[in-house]
Amino acid sequence: MTRAVVANASWMMIERVFTMAVNLAVTLWLARSLGPEVFGQLAYVLAAVTLVLPLAALGVNDVVTRELVEARYEPKQVMATTLGMRLLGAVLGLGVLLAWVLLASDLTLEARMALAVLALASVTQAVQVVRFYFQARLAHKAVSLVRGAVVLASGIAKVVVAWWTQDLFWIAVVFAAEYVVADGGLLLLYRQATRAWLGLRDFSLSYARLLFRQTGWLVLSGVAAAIYLKIDQIMLGHMTTDEILGQYALAARLSEAWYFLAVAIVSSYFTVLMKHREKRPQWFTARVQHLLDAMLLLALSIAVVVSLAAPVLVPWLFGAEYQASAAILTLHIWAGVFVFMRAVASKWLLSLRYTRFSLVTHGAGAILNVLANLWLIPRYGGMGAALATVMAYAAAGYFSFWLSAATRPMAWQMTRALLLPLTLGARYWHHLRFK
Repeated sequence: MTRAVVANASWMMIERVFTMAVNLAVTLWLARSLGPEVFGQLAYVLAAVTLVLPLAALGVNDVVTRELVEARYEPKQVMATTLGMRLLGAVLGLGVLLAWVLLASDLTLEARMALAVLALASVTQAVQVVRFYFQARLAHKAVSLVRGAVVLASGIAKVVVAWWTQDLFWIAVVFAAEYVVADGGLLLLYRQATRAWLGLRDFSLSYARLLFRQTGWLVLSGVAAAIYLKIDQIMLGHMTTDEILGQYALAARLSEAWYFLAVAIVSSYFTVLMKHREKRPQWFTARVQHLLDAMLLLALSIAVVVSLAAPVLVPWLFGAEYQASAAILTLHIWAGVFVFMRAVASKWLLSLRYTRFSLVTHGAGAILNVLANLWLIPRYGGMGAALATVMAYAAAGYFSFWLSAATRPMAWQMTRALLLPLTLGARYWHHLRFK
């Protein structure tokens, strides 16, 4: 099992690293080619879609992995039912985005058209349930290869289109095509693995009700998480200029590019942890602490390196017009400390079925982010939004876990992880053996 976990995590890591590298290269080209103003408009449109995508997930993402691992129901029933739920959520999300297109009075025609085409393409995100099918079986290699090929092809297409025209609509078309092609590839992989097409034939209404009772909180939690992740860019777009938004969006993109490490490591590792949680609770708790420690140290290392390198590298890579992005990045990158620990805490909440607390923690972050942005953006612009982001991530990823007795054990474990650098790793000294 350990070898399978390592292999699966390795492929997920390779996919994420490759995706990050390609997306960073594409971001570099788009930022330099489009300039802060058009790049800011693109960031606004993509942030709007990200805010609504949790509706397409309908809270079942991680639940699918758990249900398939625990094997209490037939895999076909799990997949068909979760697909049906995600399709319903995707249609709801499409309605919200189309309403946004019609009602947002300050959007340009190009931005409206771009948002509309991305809204239509986002419906295919319902198929993403297939990723969790392969993840549960520790067989992510095929998914990684397909995803890598799509990302590379779409990256080349984005560069070509941005070179050909700076029209926001056509660039959005390429982003939309990436959604459709990637999700089509997942359908083909599922067909190859199961010799059956993913469909709704085995959909179970009673099972859907059972899942929704577990995931209803996760739907709201996902929306709250999207708010505190992307509301800063939406508010910057309405409260400042497209140029300021473009500078901030570049810094945020460079900062958030590292989050894949936490997702890849934790997602694969927790698949095994959940198998032993009930039979070996002390072992489970100890391994969670080790994972938290590792995530904390990894996030700190990234934050320190990026903070030191940003003032030199950002202007060199993106040009003098993005000088402000460097200062924003040196602040925004520290939000990753709480994001990396939150990745572990989210899986811990799911494994213990504390899904309602996921809403509480994400909700705390969303509320704080909105209020902090309302106060800080008019005063400090992009730097204010970055500070609000760090505050919101700290609230959602750490402080909110102290609010309930049920989640306080995780708060204590995160505290021990935070203290690890200050104590020079004293908790691990007993592992040292001197001859």
